Amino acid sequence: MVRAAVTLEKKGIPSVVLACEGFLGQAHDTADGLGMPNLPLAMEPGHVNLKTKEELERNTQAVTLEGVIKGLTVQPSEGKLRPEPNPGILCLKALLRR
Repeated sequence: MVRAAVTLEKKGIPSVVLACEGFLGQAHDTADGLGMPNLPLAMEPGHVNLKTKEELERNTQAVTLEGVIKGLTVQPSEGKLRPEPNPGILCLKALLRR
């Protein structure tokens, strides 16, 4: 869903990524990697597969909807891309963990 939102944003179509709470970090990292660190995200508390229809509706109205509205109506701050890690350091860390 992040890749689709980035594609739409680059075409000038505002979008918001819906992500379950446990996947927010992955969504942020993916948006970062695609060059859009300020991509709006709206969180769904918990995981949708573990909720009843009523819980999902209640959470969506109480939490997620606010994030969607904000993501579509408020200009996000200028995001900063995180620098790429040094490949040599990553390899060294991997070797030291063995």
